Amino acid sequence: MSGPPVRMDVTTVVVSWNTREHLARCLAALEDAAEGLRVETIVVDNGSTDGSQAMVAEKFPRARLIQSRDNVGFGRASNAGAAAGTGRAILMLNSDCELAPGALTTLLGALDAEAALGGVFARLVNADGTLQPSVHGALPTPWTQAGDVVFASSLRYALYRAPALKRALLRGTLRRHATTHDVAWGGAACVLVRRTAFEAVNGFDERFFMYMEDVDLCARLGAAGFRLRYVPHAVAVHHWGASTARSPGRMLRHAYLSRVAYFDKHFPGWGGGVAGALVSLELAVRTATLGLAARLTGSAPLAARAQASAACRADVAVAPRARVPAATALALVAALLLAAYAGTVLRIAADSGFIDFAHYYAYAIHVARGGDPFDPSATARLNEALGLRSAGAPLKYPPLFYVAMRPWTWLPFRASALAWLALGQALLVATAALVVRQRAVEPMRLVAILAIIALFQPLVETLYLGQTNVALLFLLALGWWGARNERPWPAALALGLTVHIKPQFGLPIAALWWMGQRAVAYRAAAVAAVGLAIGVAAVGLPAHVDWARHALAMPAYLHAWSPNLTPHAALHRLLDGALGARAVEPLALAASLTIVAVLGYAVRGRPVPGTPAFDWAFGLAVAAVPLVAPIAEEPHLVVLLLPLALLVLAPDASPRASAPLVAAAVLLGARYSLERFPALHTGVPSLLLTGKTAGVALLAWLLARRLRETTR
Repeated sequence: MSGPPVRMDVTTVVVSWNTREHLARCLAALEDAAEGLRVETIVVDNGSTDGSQAMVAEKFPRARLIQSRDNVGFGRASNAGAAAGTGRAILMLNSDCELAPGALTTLLGALDAEAALGGVFARLVNADGTLQPSVHGALPTPWTQAGDVVFASSLRYALYRAPALKRALLRGTLRRHATTHDVAWGGAACVLVRRTAFEAVNGFDERFFMYMEDVDLCARLGAAGFRLRYVPHAVAVHHWGASTARSPGRMLRHAYLSRVAYFDKHFPGWGGGVAGALVSLELAVRTATLGLAARLTGSAPLAARAQASAACRADVAVAPRARVPAATALALVAALLLAAYAGTVLRIAADSGFIDFAHYYAYAIHVARGGDPFDPSATARLNEALGLRSAGAPLKYPPLFYVAMRPWTWLPFRASALAWLALGQALLVATAALVVRQRAVEPMRLVAILAIIALFQPLVETLYLGQTNVALLFLLALGWWGARNERPWPAALALGLTVHIKPQFGLPIAALWWMGQRAVAYRAAAVAAVGLAIGVAAVGLPAHVDWARHALAMPAYLHAWSPNLTPHAALHRLLDGALGARAVEPLALAASLTIVAVLGYAVRGRPVPGTPAFDWAFGLAVAAVPLVAPIAEEPHLVVLLLPLALLVLAPDASPRASAPLVAAAVLLGARYSLERFPALHTGVPSLLLTGKTAGVALLAWLLARRLRETTR
């Protein structure tokens, strides 16, 4: 009498379409890969015509063969194979993948170690043993595909296939792929999935014929509460595209249609429309580029690829998907905002005196010549010789700043100033890319932040004067992005440099220390120290001592100066007449220390990098800088575009927060000033000068509230 059927450990599902030779090597490698395990192998043949079925029957009789008359797609075939098996885990294995000895045993051990794991991914390598990047820390959004318009994916894949370039340019990727860690998604070329998890989400979505079905499965597993993990000790050689290379035109079509369908599914109401527009633009660029190359070279294959791209674009145009509500109106508003901003920049280029940049330029020349850093007459003579009008007292920035500015003096002043203006625009775009990267930003929110940037008066003032605040904004955004994505050195380099522009931006470094990001904080301090050493070597220690004395002994008039937006200045304007400046200064210092203490208390919960709480905490540290510094003018508020963007682009937990956020943006960004009325410069009437101060405080309050709500 026979006993109950033996429950398998693993059901291996191999989907094949005309890959006989690769399939044979794949199945041959399975035995050594699964030593000690009960494994059943199911080959699902998608209508191959190369004799694959006969080869399996002859050489691998223990494998079960499911034959399909037609190619039904990867997802449907995989579901059929999984349903036919009994293993408690399901190995999805491409027919062009060869598992290394012990790889499947390693994968199953990792899966069994934690019940919360829904799937584990192997380390994929090329035939020469070099890494094939295959796992990712964040799910894609419609906007992450924007780079493909300029062939970003094609360049990335070319880079993956060039070992020398890979070692030089993909160090971070190589490092991440060397350690076991949880991931958001990975390719289905080799993934072991817990059967209960696979069945809980109903397997692959069969609407995806080819491509994006693995991303969709991972997204649904994550939404169901299952974690996914990358296990580098389990290795598989992946020959990359053995099936798709046999029908590139058809696969191209499925790749783009699946992309649009994925975003339409996971970002309802707008994702499919944005993805469709980007795909259409990408295919138009692809068609034009390939067509031009074909005409120049007379290449028939290039001409065929251009035609395939054009045909694919036509198919995407008629594919069903949700359209972005009011898409035309949003596009028109965005175009008008961009045109207005471009007009502002062109007007600045034509009219601006760039007086702050003139200061950097003249003083960099003066310091490079070994002049006395605190000899204003020397810089005045240089200004006269160069025909410049430069703002500010001598050496108002840390000495290293002027050392770093020396390359700008290699050009004539006007050319250098225009290059500085152009750099500002490039840094704004780079900042936007860092903030939007891997974020599911609805088009309306994107247009809202574009409106804030285009109409932000502190930005206009910064560009007109030629100040450094856009560079500071970029460095802070890079510091936030690096810390958020657990890349300590990029974060530390950026934040360490900020203190050599404006020392008060050491506050976000301290905040990261309070938040538990000690690795970033210590590295940033080390970067700042190295910068100090370079400055001392270039300019000398006495200049640094004199600069520190100059910075600490702020001229008396600046404490109550009407353009000074800080609470420090507001207190002096309000109370100097009644108490005297000497009596008010301790009160102003106590207020600044209180704000610092409140900041430390607010971020004490050590928010995890990559979470909204981390964003709010870092944004709060940035917003606190103009609240605790002794002086901050309107252009200095450019850095607040970072926390503003984080709030605007994030889904709001409470609709009631929209009104105060709009109020904060208007207070900070609108063009208004009562500074020209002397009667408002002292006493109670001076409170009317605190509109932008109130805007900073309101922004800080919003960030603190979101942080509290998120961590509660």
